Amino acid sequence: MNTFYGEDTKELTKLTTILLGVSASLCLLGSTSQTTDARATKLSKGYINVSPHHYYLTKAKILTTQGTSTKRFKVTIPKGTILQPGYTTTTKRGHSYLQVSVDGLNYSIRKPFLAHKSTVSYTAWIAAKSTLFKRIKRPTYLKYYPGNHIFPTGASRIARNDGNLWQGTQLPADYLSATANRIRVTTNGYLEHFSKSPFYYSISGKPDSTTKVQKALYFNKGHLNLYFKTKPKKIATTKFHKKGNYRYRLIINRLYQNAVTNISNGKNPADPLNVDYVMVSGKYTVANKDYYMTTESINLDN
Repeated sequence: MNTFYGEDTKELTKLTTILLGVSASLCLLGSTSQTTDARATKLSKGYINVSPHHYYLTKAKILTTQGTSTKRFKVTIPKGTILQPGYTTTTKRGHSYLQVSVDGLNYSIRKPFLAHKSTVSYTAWIAAKSTLFKRIKRPTYLKYYPGNHIFPTGASRIARNDGNLWQGTQLPADYLSATANRIRVTTNGYLEHFSKSPFYYSISGKPDSTTKVQKALYFNKGHLNLYFKTKPKKIATTKFHKKGNYRYRLIINRLYQNAVTNISNGKNPADPLNVDYVMVSGKYTVANKDYYMTTESINLDN
């Protein structure tokens, strides 16, 4: 497959220009997803509905490029990749498109972005055709955290559930300059570990370890078992079988407990609390060690 622009090049080029301005705000603690206004356009034959809130399996190898008009480079998304769009849109002609945020995929796919020092983390627009994509259910290995949630406009709250688990009990107040060990499972099923990862980034760098998840079992009350054929590095696992694909097991527990970090940017020193916004951390244990995920931010500076 090749890059898909076709007769909608002008429409998509204009849209990409708009999104470039948006991308700068998406690198804090991972990225968020957006849907552009499709105006309820009827889809043309061969195109499917796509949304940043759903997951899709690639039915063919997709060759695309990085999502800006300058310094383009090739990006390969293998057949059988499970992904979640970063952006979606539908043109007036009924052609649906998506952009893939590569930070949600494993290192081998996002590596070209790092090699070329890309300032954006998404691909060029790809035609959302039924020959290329199939909508699927959310993979079990991602069920350790809630799916995408959007608060109503004007709610002063932003959902941050992005799958990143940070070692510790809650987000530090100096997170913009701090680092911590981080683990996550990519949308295409790889457990990745990062030592001393910055909290502020646009694309995850090279992980200390990356291990394919062979099987996942999710139980009620936030209990997830992940199974691997090879032993993940930097992460404590339990030996489960001597042979086969399920030799090592990792247990992730969501505790349904929260911690709140007060953040001040110094705009209002007269305020005795001097709190501009708070970051909510959802608590977890991973192999019986404390981890947390930033679940939402609440703006108090109104």
